[in-house]
Amino acid sequence: MLLEFNHNKNIYNTMEVFLGISVLTSLILSIIGFVELYFSDNALKDITSSWDKHPIFEIFTNSQGCKDNSSPLLTDEWAGTVEGCDCRGIWDDDIPWNSQNRLNRDRCDYNMTYAGCRVIPRNDPVPLNVWRSSFLCAKTRRESYLDLHRTSARSNKYCPNGLKQCGKLDTLGNLLCIPLEDTCPINKIVIQPESKEPPSDFKYKDLNLADKFKLYYTNEAIQEKILVHIKISEGDVCVDSNQHNTKFPGKSYILDGDYNNLGCTNKIRNSEYDNRYEMIDTYPKQQVYFDNGLKYLIGKLPEYPLSNLNADLSIYLRPYIGWKIYSSSSSDEDLGIVKTLSLTVSHISTLKLINMIFFIIIFMFFFFQVFFKWENKGCLNLLELIFVCFAIVNCILSYMCLSNNEFSIDFKEFSEGDGITNAIFEEIGLKLLSSRGKDKALFILSLFNIFLYPLFLVVQLYNKKKSSSSYFTGTDSYSMKE
Repeated sequence: MLLEFNHNKNIYNTMEVFLGISVLTSLILSIIGFVELYFSDNALKDITSSWDKHPIFEIFTNSQGCKDNSSPLLTDEWAGTVEGCDCRGIWDDDIPWNSQNRLNRDRCDYNMTYAGCRVIPRNDPVPLNVWRSSFLCAKTRRESYLDLHRTSARSNKYCPNGLKQCGKLDTLGNLLCIPLEDTCPINKIVIQPESKEPPSDFKYKDLNLADKFKLYYTNEAIQEKILVHIKISEGDVCVDSNQHNTKFPGKSYILDGDYNNLGCTNKIRNSEYDNRYEMIDTYPKQQVYFDNGLKYLIGKLPEYPLSNLNADLSIYLRPYIGWKIYSSSSSDEDLGIVKTLSLTVSHISTLKLINMIFFIIIFMFFFFQVFFKWENKGCLNLLELIFVCFAIVNCILSYMCLSNNEFSIDFKEFSEGDGITNAIFEEIGLKLLSSRGKDKALFILSLFNIFLYPLFLVVQLYNKKKSSSSYFTGTDSYSMKE
């Protein structure tokens, strides 16, 4: 009888370990699948956010900020800083050795505060709206890329009758055509010293900037590009929109919000940079920061490397991300598919992230159960139930991905954009294909976990029944052995 009891207990322990390994494997597959979806999510957002932008019709300066249905022309930000703990000059055995006598990128715990370490508060990101000491504002209209009339640059050199040409709308050179009575958006911006001869090829409006510079703009350059993307960058713009170029890769201030920024490291078609952008002006980084009110803030930060400000920032311009036009309906249908896919990927990746964060917290309890032999059966039963809930959620999310038609699009054939956009779509296709493979495995494994759990409960209840019957009949290990 003892052998039977031990045999059942061994089965129970084996199933318990197997269930844990199975759930851990599900977590690993979830993380890998999420990373692949996250890449696709960011890449798709960059493309669809371009199509949601509005052409610019007027630029002006206002020291009081942008009002009257206007918005800042420049929207990039200083990344801010995280909360830190300044333990410089403090040596204390109650503080971890790697946190002593240094500035730490973390909150001060009780021992650090008690030992005399100083809390460095976080700083929110600061928009860089001011350029050459001027707060630049822009007025736009409601139309986005999907609303504007486009004419294919390949088949038409001119706009249809009744419409006038305003410039190249996108990176493919598709023309923007609007009614004759409407006003064209801005299609050329020039920033240069006052001492230089003003541009005379078109009729320009001008704005005075600091250092005896002027900003000129016009809407008459109908062979130029319609400008919708305006970006500040420390060097050429990275082709991966989630990265930011820097002159000092890997040397960020320890409390920087973008501390892990290594510059442009990801490549598309063997290039780290987005050649669709054109530079129009360059200004010292330190002066840009100080013009935007960062001088006092940076001055309060301990050990801030002022040498990192010895670089130049530049303004770069780009039109819409282009899409080939065969007919108005087919083009809009393609754009609609891309936008729908972007929303779907974003929704599912967010759900996967929430599910993983929740489960990782719970998995820590499993770790303590296995390695520290917790004996609280109520907690263990709850933990096992949560494992099954995690498997059910994984099963549902995997099914959502596998049954979604957008996830099965052949993006290698979906090449209707410019070279960089097509390369991005090809990479998205590979990521989604790989993610579908992970989802198939995760779906099967999750179903297995769901069906395994009832067997697990049966063995658990059987062991409890045997254990209780042995107790009430007075049999123990000694009597069983006899």
